[in-house]
Amino acid sequence: MKVRHKRLNQLAVLCALGVILMFALSGGVFRYSSACKHCAKSRSTSEYGIHRWQIVLWRTSEEQESRLSAMLAVEGIVRPHVHDWIFAQGGGSGVKCAIGSGRFLARVSNDTEFVALVRDTWRFGQRPISTNLLAAVLNPNTAASARWGMAAPDYSSADIDSTSSLRTWLQEHSTDLDYPFEIASLAFRPSAHIR
Repeated sequence: MKVRHKRLNQLAVLCALGVILMFALSGGVFRYSSACKHCAKSRSTSEYGIHRWQIVLWRTSEEQESRLSAMLAVEGIVRPHVHDWIFAQGGGSGVKCAIGSGRFLARVSNDTEFVALVRDTWRFGQRPISTNLLAAVLNPNTAASARWGMAAPDYSSADIDSTSSLRTWLQEHSTDLDYPFEIASLAFRPSAHIR
């Protein structure tokens, strides 16, 4: 009886060591970031598992506000919604660099000048402009073109204190904003989550 019990213990230890060895050789951690295409909130995820066989043993995620998502929430621009995460970038567990279309949204969502421009156009009654800017950058198919095609040159909310000062700035920089408006009008209608 003792011999049989001892062999079962040895077999259990061997199996555990085999699983640990298998995990060590082919497993690991894959870490990635993603962004919500409705509000630009970001999420960091770590997946632990045996990725060679596409087995995820456990997953942890943490959500963070981007400058854009925080502003959209404070101003009440985006309605409550279920996040629709778009893969941005990641690596680990044998993958050196994985990239997705969410990386463009992730970049622009923390651009101080862009966030201030959207906020001010919303606050000072230029909502079609802010809606078009958001439509262009929140769409994963147009975010890259909108980001590279638009600049908010020298935009500073400190210089904008009224509707008239914003309109003056917009007139002076209208050519900088034409490209994202063109993209937004061709790409899709503004998200149903934008008020």
